[in-house]
Amino acid sequence: MTTLRYVGEMELLPSAARTNATAANGADVDVSQFSEGEILLDVTAVSGTSPTLTLTLEVKSRLAAGYFTHTALESALAIAGAVKKRYAVTNFGGIIRVVHNVGGTTPSITYSLTFVGKT
Repeated sequence: MTTLRYVGEMELLPSAARTNATAANGADVDVSQFSEGEILLDVTAVSGTSPTLTLTLEVKSRLAAGYFTHTALESALAIAGAVKKRYAVTNFGGIIRVVHNVGGTTPSITYSLTFVGKT
């Protein structure tokens, strides 16, 4: 018997150049229909001295106040050029967002994050 699975893609962060002045939280994304997924990081351009990228996945309950750290995806990942990385995630509940921070000396990193969910 074949089990059919639904796969859906959602944009967590659109492709844009980000600097150390633009550390921010991504928008809330409802992923409640998925039981597992992956986050895809696509870095297309880098400049500055010793640029780094820190990414943290956070979850939010509809009942509890605030956000909770789910997974530290990257902690000061050194970025020297184009990068494509995949992070498998499970047990993420209903709402997720990514906290992202660019570090270094006058850094600029152009990147996007996509969530690919699977039922």
